[in-house]
Amino acid sequence: MAAARLLYFNAANVTLYLWSNGHLREEARFAHNEAGQEAFAERVKGGAIGIYHLLVDVVEEDFTVDTIPFLRGKDRRSLLARRLAQRYRDASLSATASLGYERTQRREERVLLSAFTNIELLEPWLAILVQENVAVS
Repeated sequence: MAAARLLYFNAANVTLYLWSNGHLREEARFAHNEAGQEAFAERVKGGAIGIYHLLVDVVEEDFTVDTIPFLRGKDRRSLLARRLAQRYRDASLSATASLGYERTQRREERVLLSAFTNIELLEPWLAILVQENVAVS
């Protein structure tokens, strides 16, 4: 089985952990600058094979609970995409999660809308992973 890695983003730096046998071991730490990104690119290129799990802990995130009518399939996906686009300027790193249904006069679903509102911090790091064809979770 290929090794799994955790890439932890916070405001101070980016830390790479090896995830093995249920334990995390720090492998490297990178600064949020061009030198840190170059070092990370070399590290990924240097044989760090396996799936990368991303954990992002930054201030630039937003969460909103919304209520939508009971819908399924394409209509539901379309409505959720529209709500994300209305709420967030850049919805490229956004997600929705169902919080269950309300059983009032009208059956409605509560959904959690979430997004990173400033993706400039993450873009260079994600571009490196894409360029190196790394599997990301």
